[in-house]
Amino acid sequence: MCCGDVTEVVVSCLGRYVVPGLGIYFVDREREVRYVLDWVLRGVSWNYVVYGPWGCGKTEFARAVTYAVEELNDFVFLYVDLTQSELHQAIYARYGVKELLLELVQRVCEDLLKFPLKVFALLRKLCEVYKLVGRYLVIFMDEVTRSLDRYRISIRDYVSALDKAIHEWRRELGLRNIVTVLLTSELSLIQYFRREVGKTLSIYEMWNLSKSAFMRLLEEVKCPLDYEILWRLCGGNPRLIYELRNVYAWDVERWLEREIVRCWSLYSMIRRSDVLLKYLRSVVEEIDSLAPIPITEELKQQLPEVALTQELLRQNMVIPLEPTNHLLSEVPREEWIGREWAWQVPLYYYIFRAILEKEQKPTSETILREVST
Repeated sequence: MCCGDVTEVVVSCLGRYVVPGLGIYFVDREREVRYVLDWVLRGVSWNYVVYGPWGCGKTEFARAVTYAVEELNDFVFLYVDLTQSELHQAIYARYGVKELLLELVQRVCEDLLKFPLKVFALLRKLCEVYKLVGRYLVIFMDEVTRSLDRYRISIRDYVSALDKAIHEWRRELGLRNIVTVLLTSELSLIQYFRREVGKTLSIYEMWNLSKSAFMRLLEEVKCPLDYEILWRLCGGNPRLIYELRNVYAWDVERWLEREIVRCWSLYSMIRRSDVLLKYLRSVVEEIDSLAPIPITEELKQQLPEVALTQELLRQNMVIPLEPTNHLLSEVPREEWIGREWAWQVPLYYYIFRAILEKEQKPTSETILREVST
């Protein structure tokens, strides 16, 4: 089967994957699938870091593409969610492989968080009972930094270990190719991965759903709210729709109140400093005004603006943007998205804009009026 045929088969199968918690078929992500398959089929063993806005769908994308390749005998995709406490829920793979891997993880690893450190040992054991020779192997590890934190391994040391090992794994296991994809939501740590780019490591960024895909999602979940207003609040983020439906029963005002409280709490600390308040105003006016994160801890401590940038990152309100050729998804042109930085979802932009305009806590009605004009 040629590369084009493989891609078309996988893309067609994506739409049969059912998203847990929403009970609907997977929507869109054809562009992202083509990227991942290109990584595999080009024949170069490599490691990739993929990050994106919190809730943009990285996890479901990895699970969906793992599901979609099940019909292709030459491909074995493994997905491991390192945030899960239940082992059975943490591992996703084709029928037969999942059961074997569950058993091996219990035998080889003391706990699931050791998976990234024991990958090769697990693959060697898997090869004893399941034929991997001559196949393409992709391993998705979701929130890998949790393992590194637990076992006090630096990002530099782990990437260096992968750099040395990935070609050995391919040769010893007789694989046609092997690719690892490290998914992360820890945006404050991206700078440390960036230092290691070149050691068989590349960084790509995934984005929220496109507007057309987001509208299809709203139709699928039978959303009773105004679609255009939700786009201007959520910016295509599927996790927020999950919350709105499953947690807030489509009560958008109650949902907005929670986010307003978060932003107001941060603003209450910022306004104590004239420097930080001025900085926040500049960021709301132009998101690319965000200060880059310095490499050294000494510089970080010297620049108060950097502390605010880090806090906005920690709270998943803003996100750095990769160069165009390292964007898995197409990023729309919107007033809340710059060239180097973006608000993860537009509602934070509108809430902070409303706060700064009147220097008081806005109501959900105020924000809804803001996005309706």
